[in-house]
Amino acid sequence: MRAAQKLFVDATIVCFLVIAWFKLCSGIEHSLEVDATADELFYLYQGTTLTFFPDYGPLYGLWYWLLQWATPDRIDLYYLNWRMTTLLPVLAFYLLCRLNRVTPMVSAVAAWLLLISSINVLTWPRVSHFGLFIVLLSLSAINLFRSRSRSSLAITTGLLAASYVRPELFLSYIIGLSIVLIDLIRDYRQKRLLPWITMGITGCAQLALLTWQGVPVTEGRSFVAFSQHFATSWITWNTSPLDPWEDHRIVMQTVFGEADTVWEAFLANPTAILGHVVQNVIRLYHMAALLPVGVVLVDVNADRISKLYFWVLLFMALVAFLMTLHLTRRSISELLFSKEHNRLRVWIIICTVPFLYTIIFIFPRIHYLLLFTIPLLLYIIVVYTANQARTPPRLTELVLTVSLMFLLTPMPYDNQLKMPWQMQWHTPALRFLNTLHSVQQAQLTVLVTHDAAGLYIPKFKKVIQHRNNDDMFMDHLEEADIIILPEPDVLSPEIRRFFNDPQQYGFEPVREPYIPSLFVRSEYRQLFSPK
Repeated sequence: MRAAQKLFVDATIVCFLVIAWFKLCSGIEHSLEVDATADELFYLYQGTTLTFFPDYGPLYGLWYWLLQWATPDRIDLYYLNWRMTTLLPVLAFYLLCRLNRVTPMVSAVAAWLLLISSINVLTWPRVSHFGLFIVLLSLSAINLFRSRSRSSLAITTGLLAASYVRPELFLSYIIGLSIVLIDLIRDYRQKRLLPWITMGITGCAQLALLTWQGVPVTEGRSFVAFSQHFATSWITWNTSPLDPWEDHRIVMQTVFGEADTVWEAFLANPTAILGHVVQNVIRLYHMAALLPVGVVLVDVNADRISKLYFWVLLFMALVAFLMTLHLTRRSISELLFSKEHNRLRVWIIICTVPFLYTIIFIFPRIHYLLLFTIPLLLYIIVVYTANQARTPPRLTELVLTVSLMFLLTPMPYDNQLKMPWQMQWHTPALRFLNTLHSVQQAQLTVLVTHDAAGLYIPKFKKVIQHRNNDDMFMDHLEEADIIILPEPDVLSPEIRRFFNDPQQYGFEPVREPYIPSLFVRSEYRQLFSPK
């Protein structure tokens, strides 16, 4: 295939992937609730305030800072990031397939399936998508550089950068340095010219990253993550009323005493740790969330029939994979020991090992699985489809394939396909409050379910939280001028009485526009004139 023809085919496929992405993201602002509790919002906070923490994804926070130049409104910024993190890993996945000589059509279909997959569309928080994007770009150095040592230097620099998105990847960076050392020693023994310029550039880049934020791994955060997720297992075993996110210290004190690290916890009570590991393996039962259907949500509480349906689909996928092995006349041994793709296999193992540990010892959260499964799936695709002797796709075949990709792309966030978990309450209220004049905002105190929502309305006098707690709600009611409530079905009894009769407490619902979750003190109702 001539270079110009290759470029035309790849450009056409990328354009159609972007068009399918536009379709997939259509209507997201009308259906997907903004995060008003933790995780993703904390990354947004870092970016908008330039307040970074080395073990909490500072590079991802910097990404938010760059995006805010495109849209200063923080609600729009949240949705813009969702859109970009849905697309970027897909483009990097397609690029890496093509660099490894996977055919254009196979690369296109694989990238499209990743685009519409639930692990891409529904996974939250989005930080792992950005980390996956950097990892995939880093792995492209294997094909972009002929020199093994140059590619190793580039990959380790990328892994260090990715560790400031996902701290687990700092272990991959440390292991990767040994590969760099091996490659440099090999070049020296074979009397090859050492890549001094590449060493200087990557060395300066790595030194700059380490100087900027220091080592991105602290025992404190990883132990808190372990504590909270172990508490979920312990509470399940003991049917305890404790909250694993708020009361995990109580659980850890009860089970492990004064342990401050995972290793100390293991030494204090190895049986409990092993029980947690077994519990996490059982939780992998819900890996059906990886199915390539963007509108599928696998609920932990799903009934057995639904779970059986998902496992049947997974079994069918396995059968299809085994048939592919037969048709391509490849063996499992090629997957494990292929010399041609040895470097890709080694680096993918290095990149995924930390997340295997995280899945087993902390919790198999879907955003951990994203960084574990996608690189492995990429490797399988490369081993079994690369270098296949095929003629270039004809124009009609290319157009038909990409057109079908577009037509079959779901619109999971369209108003007509709104799912129960996507019901909105906070987002319209926050958007409406941002339309008020800044002078009006400076006079008013807002009472919200979680105080983190205040990041979306930064100009108000004060934002306080009630956490759907009757006592907290009543304590702050006199101070509040505006109240934002969650959906009525989850309201506590006292707050539900307020929701049903706000006039009794001196508040009125906002009716123009009608926002069922927003209430304003009666004397301030006239101030609500949009800009």
